[in-house]
Amino acid sequence: MFFTIIRLKEGYNPTFIFHLLNSSYFQREVNKYIEGSALKVIKIEYLRELEFNIPDIETQNQCTEFLNLLDKRNNLLKNYIKLTDDFKNHVLYELLNEN
Repeated sequence: MFFTIIRLKEGYNPTFIFHLLNSSYFQREVNKYIEGSALKVIKIEYLRELEFNIPDIETQNQCTEFLNLLDKRNNLLKNYIKLTDDFKNHVLYELLNEN
């Protein structure tokens, strides 16, 4: 009831579609059809009506490689920030517990 199965035809890169479905662009398009206030849902009929200009498979593949690299970069940056915060907290802990 609260999920949809998407089956792709040939000519579509699943990872490209994954990136599309997780994009703010897709979210803006879906928000036009969302119903409800507490539990927001979109009817399957509305999902079927959504249309996107999906590029050819070669462009999808190239774009997917680039988007995957950006995801890896973002994850590395998140890890870097966490390690930096951990280090900062450790320095403060050691400094305050010297006495």
